[in-house]
Amino acid sequence: MVQGSVVPSPKTGLGKSTVDPLVPETEDKTEQAKSQVKGLKLLRFWLKKDIKQKQLQGMQPGSWINCAVINAWSVRMNQHNRKKNNSNKTPRDCIYFSTLPYRFYSEAAADETLDERQTNFNTRVNRELRLNSIKRSLISSPGSLIFFPVRHANHSFVVCINNRRNTIDVINNGTRTYVQPVENLKTAFYSYLKNKKNKIKIHRDENEVKTRFLKLKWQDNSNRNDCAVYTMRHMETYQGHSAGWDPGFTGVTNQDQQMLNLLRIKYLAEILSSREINSYADKFMERSLMRVTPLRNFFLVPENYQHCESRLLHRFGELARKIWNPQNFKKHVGPHEFLKAVNEASNERFGTSQQSDPVEFLSWLLNTLHTDLRVSKSSSSIIHQCFQGELEGGEDGLFNFPVKNLELKYYIPLPAPKESENLVSKYDLIANVVHDDKAGEGAYRVFEQRKSQELLYQLQDLNVSEVLFQDKTVELSEAYMQIYEQHPHQQ
Repeated sequence: MVQGSVVPSPKTGLGKSTVDPLVPETEDKTEQAKSQVKGLKLLRFWLKKDIKQKQLQGMQPGSWINCAVINAWSVRMNQHNRKKNNSNKTPRDCIYFSTLPYRFYSEAAADETLDERQTNFNTRVNRELRLNSIKRSLISSPGSLIFFPVRHANHSFVVCINNRRNTIDVINNGTRTYVQPVENLKTAFYSYLKNKKNKIKIHRDENEVKTRFLKLKWQDNSNRNDCAVYTMRHMETYQGHSAGWDPGFTGVTNQDQQMLNLLRIKYLAEILSSREINSYADKFMERSLMRVTPLRNFFLVPENYQHCESRLLHRFGELARKIWNPQNFKKHVGPHEFLKAVNEASNERFGTSQQSDPVEFLSWLLNTLHTDLRVSKSSSSIIHQCFQGELEGGEDGLFNFPVKNLELKYYIPLPAPKESENLVSKYDLIANVVHDDKAGEGAYRVFEQRKSQELLYQLQDLNVSEVLFQDKTVELSEAYMQIYEQHPHQQ
């Protein structure tokens, strides 16, 4: 059993501060060492068990931690805060955001205006508030603490909008002061509050709010790999007052490193034990559609649909050009503008506040794009040419990648060939949509093949990871919906 000691700190986001098993007991070195070895074995066990979640591999001591882990911890903190407040029947006073609002504002494309960056920030903040069932008015409540973890220049720290003291508290394990990133976040946050659409009552002008870069005895520039662990611990324990705040760090390198390693184990266990963290899925079907070659090629050329006035159509085209742009300077592409157009075109039927059925979404999207592209009721479109206006359903079953040269004429009706052509009946599987858990709940994943390199990727929400074809998660995944393309030798 891990030895613990009494933590002389205020309440944390996880309940009362009685005995914290993560604070090292300095008097018993032997028990400490045994506990750490035991914890590391547990960590390796979980990593082997869930190796497909590559972001979690960074939780091994000494490894660099992916932003996705911090984002998952933010969700977990909101869960703990909700349970704590429900049991005490007190209003919720802490809100934990992911790293995405800052990224959407700061990591803008070269052609994005300041207004567009602000819109991206507002959209992401509102989405996270909805996902965590937090009232928008609480974001400016006089007694609230708003946490924004920031990843800047490969370093993580947390910015706390401290409405209790009317300050902005920058909590960083390093000594460098990131003035400009903090100012950018401050500008974005108060612009969000001033947006009339959000209908938020502002209790204090931003010019009256002082920025404080907290001085901490454990600040040190030599440890950069653990900055994310420090960030998560700061989010977990900070209660708005730096005086008397004790998250368990001493400033002594050996003692702090031991605690950091134990914190990695704790946070990994917390994240893996949460069913809610992976339950939020973006509308990922547009990613699979981008693998349909004729459809992709059509939307890469704006002149093909410049006659159309549909905002959804043009946003879909913009997304296609971003995804397939060979000069992308970022490894990720944000679909938020397309999702906003989907929300408007569907009258909020397919919004970002709740998960939707991908079959329903794909049917609606294809029909809408087809209708918007036609110049007359009798004319065709690239949608009709690619999908022939049909979306077939099938029986449940297990499928293995890769599936190539599959004969489909005995199973589903196929498009009739032209007079001078033969029937094309053999297809290759390029994307497989999987649903986990029971109907109406759970989450969706996509397995998608990259043909040029014969690689397979798993996509879920904002996470993309490479998986092996022989991986059991692929072999035992029950298909919910599939996308096939004509076998190249038959085209």
